[in-house]
Amino acid sequence: PCSITFTSTASGGVPPYTYTWSLNSSTYYTGTNVWTRQFTTAGIKTVTAWVVDSQNQSASQDIFVTIN
Repeated sequence: PCSITFTSTASGGVPPYTYTWSLNSSTYYTGTNVWTRQFTTAGIKTVTAWVVDSQNQSASQDIFVTIN
């Protein structure tokens, strides 16, 4: 198993921000800008970080992780 901590930093927009994290298109966590995930299987994983500000403006970023 492998544990990875992801951190998202928002700029612009109007705080406060809400963060949502997903793994391979399934939502796993909504809350803070830091998310730790343990991976137990090998393969290429797609982690997506979404941020929404108080004016409902959003942005997202995909992160590709290879687990051996």
